[in-house]
Amino acid sequence: MGEKVLGFETGGSTFLSGIIERGSREIRSINKKKIDQGSKEEYIQDVLENLEKTLDNSEEDIEDIDAIGVVSAGKWDFEKGEVTPPNLPFEKDSIPLGRKIKEKFNKPVYVENDVNAGVLAEVLFGHGKETDSRYIGYLTISSGIGLGLYDREKEEIFSGETGQAPEIGHNVVKRNGFECGCGGRGHWETYGSGNGVVNLAEKKIGKKFSAKEIYDAAERGEKQFVEVIEKSAYYNAVGVGQIINSYQPGTIVFGGTPVLKSTEVVFGKIKELLENPPRKNEFTYVYQENMPELRVTELGENNILLGSGAIALKKLEKCRLKI
Repeated sequence: MGEKVLGFETGGSTFLSGIIERGSREIRSINKKKIDQGSKEEYIQDVLENLEKTLDNSEEDIEDIDAIGVVSAGKWDFEKGEVTPPNLPFEKDSIPLGRKIKEKFNKPVYVENDVNAGVLAEVLFGHGKETDSRYIGYLTISSGIGLGLYDREKEEIFSGETGQAPEIGHNVVKRNGFECGCGGRGHWETYGSGNGVVNLAEKKIGKKFSAKEIYDAAERGEKQFVEVIEKSAYYNAVGVGQIINSYQPGTIVFGGTPVLKSTEVVFGKIKELLENPPRKNEFTYVYQENMPELRVTELGENNILLGSGAIALKKLEKCRLKI
């Protein structure tokens, strides 16, 4: 029998769980639930029930599971097993998510944020298996922008002194630009993310569109929306150039709904600008010998759920709850 783990991912609107085995991309007994709870107590109860349902549907017993991987966007307190996720429909105080799962199932529990899980998914199941690069990055372009970095030689996630690095979505790409949710201005994610294209389209056209409407219109070749996407791609190229010069990864894998659903108009334009900048020094100039391999994740929308399994399979000590 191979090593089997229970994976759990929570985002801004849904959470998912499933069973993942070492060496296989297949996720068994996936359960999905909308996040619509009115309190963190209801939220935790639904999480535990979702995990139990995954086990029931798979006909696995908890004794068959070696560990549990738990992934959430937001800031983790690894000592307490608590996380402060964004975009929940109730108070945004910390939630003892990891701790409650450990108390319920009495198994080793490993916790991480979404982009760090994303890069580990690539290392175990995706492009990281196919490259000789020592340093691998996973860049998500979604409602926000995030980066996970992994050193294969040391088997370490780069997360800085306080465990929150690298916060690249808050790098400034335009002085006195759009206001960010954090209160700052001109941050990368206010221009390059799904929310960023909404900002750019509203400024250009004078009307609010959803990100999906903008990407779809650009794919149809509608001129004003193509121009919005090209502007967003410009700022994304600036941000990716900063990543390359700051960290020099050998491979960057791109993910997130806009990248997966509109690959050519999002990823394609970023790659083209980085490899053929319109003017020298345009994007925090990147020497071509430092240019990493740029790829789109082949794990699709399951990247982060696979990442929750990867966290538990890799057994990184920094991610393990000690409680």
